[in-house]
Amino acid sequence: MIEIVHASSSWRDQERIIDYFDKVHAEDAAVRFLQALDQTIAFISEYPDLGNLWESSNLNSLDCDTAWSSISRIISLCIDVTTSVF
Repeated sequence: MIEIVHASSSWRDQERIIDYFDKVHAEDAAVRFLQALDQTIAFISEYPDLGNLWESSNLNSLDCDTAWSSISRIISLCIDVTTSVF
């Protein structure tokens, strides 16, 4: 098992996601998100060599705002699905 070290950007991203859940009054979804995040991090620390490396020559073109916008849309869809199912 390896030690996982969180970058400060990781904490900021988590805070933005939790703030969004709070904003839309989806506290249950926030708890489920944090539980899934903890489970995923534990899994990665136990199996760090799982998967393949992905090389890209285009790292400078990553657009964090676009990525965050996509994540926000996915979260919105998840909230809509969970509230309609339960």
